[in-house]
Amino acid sequence: MRAHCFTLLFVILGAVNAQAQLVIADTLDATQLAVGIFQGVGVTISNATVEGSSALPNRSYGGYTSSGVLIIPESGIILSTGIVSAIADSAFAFQSENLSSGVYDPDLEEIIDEVVQDVTVLNFDFVPDEDLLLFDYVFGSEEYPEFVCSYNDVFGFFLSGPGIAGPYLNNAVNIALLPDMITPVAINNVNNGFNNVPDDPNCPAMNPQYYYDNTNGSDVIYDGMTTILQASAIVIPDQMYHVKLAIGNAIDSFYDSGLFLKKQSFRSIPSITLGLSETATNTIQVSIDPQGRLQMFGAGSLTAIQLLDAQGRLIQSEGRRTLPSSMEIAELPNGVYFLNALHNGASYRTKLLKY
Repeated sequence: MRAHCFTLLFVILGAVNAQAQLVIADTLDATQLAVGIFQGVGVTISNATVEGSSALPNRSYGGYTSSGVLIIPESGIILSTGIVSAIADSAFAFQSENLSSGVYDPDLEEIIDEVVQDVTVLNFDFVPDEDLLLFDYVFGSEEYPEFVCSYNDVFGFFLSGPGIAGPYLNNAVNIALLPDMITPVAINNVNNGFNNVPDDPNCPAMNPQYYYDNTNGSDVIYDGMTTILQASAIVIPDQMYHVKLAIGNAIDSFYDSGLFLKKQSFRSIPSITLGLSETATNTIQVSIDPQGRLQMFGAGSLTAIQLLDAQGRLIQSEGRRTLPSSMEIAELPNGVYFLNALHNGASYRTKLLKY
């Protein structure tokens, strides 16, 4: 009887895996991509344009849906340095197409100080309703894992507008950063390393907690990918901003890369800024003192206290505490965090922005 149970479980799991698939829609225009797919709550997008390889069937941008492909958001936009329809294949296949899109982007070259080819760019304006801008994405590449520490295909999320003063065109900043809000997301910054010789220290792993090894993957062609990451920025509500989402091949036109941008994840929500007292439940106040301690004020006690990063990973956990209480966070990198706790038996959750 026990053997039959195991057999049934194997058949069920096999059937679920067999249904996993990635479906690409490569006939959509810029407005359909930006407004129809990417736009989420609290933002109004306008003036969308897309540049890249546009001639079908060699288009380098499109929309997608997935079923059972757990390593990427279930639907959204893809921007690629290769033919976008070819991404829906197993990692045993190989994407290396010289599209020669003819698009040039100086900001991408500024990031890596190299020639960048096969560029695809989605541009649009937007007006946020709230002060915290967010969106979710995954980066994948055929450069993984063999060319880690050598060829560094590049992408950028360039934000410009009121209150933004950065080094790129139109005073833009690049918000394609790891949760430390400092390190750019790139092949050389997110990987498991690569050693032709065992224990070779010349190319050690960099931020491997954000890397997914897709070498034997059955649904997405790239051999390596990031986990689902989140871009964020502080903006001024009701003001016009511009975003440029760009990706390109570094140095040569081969070994392609792509961006998966989650459907309706481009959004604005109210931020809770550390350093300013904020009442979320009318019973708890959160602030930060000059010594970098997260201060929690209120009556009663907190239990099962958890601090999570923007991707939901546990950073710190504490036991029962009587309010008022504090938590040391001075050494944590800047970024978005979530504080979870039970307060007098009720669930408490608040969003924090450390900068």
